Amino acid sequence: KHSNARSFNKKEETSILQSVSNFLSFDSGKSKPEVKTPEEEEAEKRITTYIESCHIEEIFTESKFLEAESLEYLVSALIWSAGETPKGIANSEEEEERALLCLDLLISTTIRNRDRIELTWAKTFEHLKSIIDSATLLSPLVEKGVFGLLRICQRLVPYKDDMADDLLRSLQLILKLDAKVADILAAQLFSELLHLVKASPDRIQTEACWKTFSALLRVGAHHLEASPAGFEILEILIAGNEVTEENLVSFLEADLAFIEGHAGSEDQSMKALDLLMSLVEKIKAWPTSDKIFGYWSKAVNVARHACNDSRPQVRNQACVMLQQVLLSSYSMNHTEEQWGEVMKEVVLATVNGLVTNVKKHREHEYPEMDKTARIALLMLSKAFLQFLPSLVKLECFSEIWLETLSILDLCNSCSSDELSEAVPEALKNMILVMATQGVLHPGWTDSEGVNLWNVTWQRARTTSPNLEPGMLSDYNIEYESN
Repeated sequence: KHSNARSFNKKEETSILQSVSNFLSFDSGKSKPEVKTPEEEEAEKRITTYIESCHIEEIFTESKFLEAESLEYLVSALIWSAGETPKGIANSEEEEERALLCLDLLISTTIRNRDRIELTWAKTFEHLKSIIDSATLLSPLVEKGVFGLLRICQRLVPYKDDMADDLLRSLQLILKLDAKVADILAAQLFSELLHLVKASPDRIQTEACWKTFSALLRVGAHHLEASPAGFEILEILIAGNEVTEENLVSFLEADLAFIEGHAGSEDQSMKALDLLMSLVEKIKAWPTSDKIFGYWSKAVNVARHACNDSRPQVRNQACVMLQQVLLSSYSMNHTEEQWGEVMKEVVLATVNGLVTNVKKHREHEYPEMDKTARIALLMLSKAFLQFLPSLVKLECFSEIWLETLSILDLCNSCSSDELSEAVPEALKNMILVMATQGVLHPGWTDSEGVNLWNVTWQRARTTSPNLEPGMLSDYNIEYESN
């Protein structure tokens, strides 16, 4: 248990029951402007005495002993007594006081009867929904509704396996708060949500619940005060649950939000990248299936997306992470066509985008972009060579190679020292491996009869005069000259 959690306790019970007593005895704690006659005062005293002698508060303190039908009637009576919740306008002071009292009693009754939650939850949820749903004004009633919902979940979810899913899905109500209201409550809200997850990290089971938590975490990722607690929740959930088809996308969407979230520190974004790598490792451990490439690709695309972050440290680490993911996953036995798709849609597209930004001199938007592009160029070279056994079997291999050469040409045109130093070495490594494996040879042509041996060396010479066919002999690579 956490001492600062909004859980029901004796102090709260005393406060609520005192409110009941005051409310029923006509004593709200405020002075009454009207002057009563002695007869009226005497009559009020007698009525108050009669009410107090009935011990009405015991209906609530002992509600767990009520028959099922009586409990249902009690819940309905509390909701009816609270009155309707107006949208967009504030309650009067008297209406707010009555609604708060009834909500307090409803929440405490629901918690006290946790073993019979199926009798109370549907009506309690609908009442909370009427208070929280689309609330555009922050009021004591809305605040109590939000944190009352969390209190119920905190107290019941750890103990009610059969109701945990319904209770957790009810947190969707929080997503319907007006943005301004949610912003004010966010810090405390995520603190309470963290207490809930710490107590019940394994209670989220269904895809609907995962989507709810993912949506909440994506909101928290972009809130300065809520972000640290939100990220801790994500860490707990990933560490404490098996990654499955039902929750992977929810994890990835939440993790991307924290990678991108400038509300947290750069260090938090870097930790979110580490979480991404752990998700990839869990995917790699899945049994082989037709679906696994699609799910793995979703994780790869998160890393790819992060390569465009405006912060150099995060962007550079994302490129390193993407390279690690790609190179460590070649053992997953994707098909040649799938590796070709990765090469074109992920590797070449990522590097091309980064180098284009360098070419356009977008330093004010993306500082140190040339350093990122150099890291990405190294990724291109290593991924190309690792995937080569699969790529050469594809009809589109010549297109992939020509696109690779075009990107290297683009690098050469950027007037960047970082890239001008990296391109010759990257190209030399690719040429040497291709020649060693017999891919690059004088008779190599594409489907249209274009001699790719000649094209390769023409493009290589524009990069560096040292890159010419004669260099192959320096590495004991034989070829037949034209």
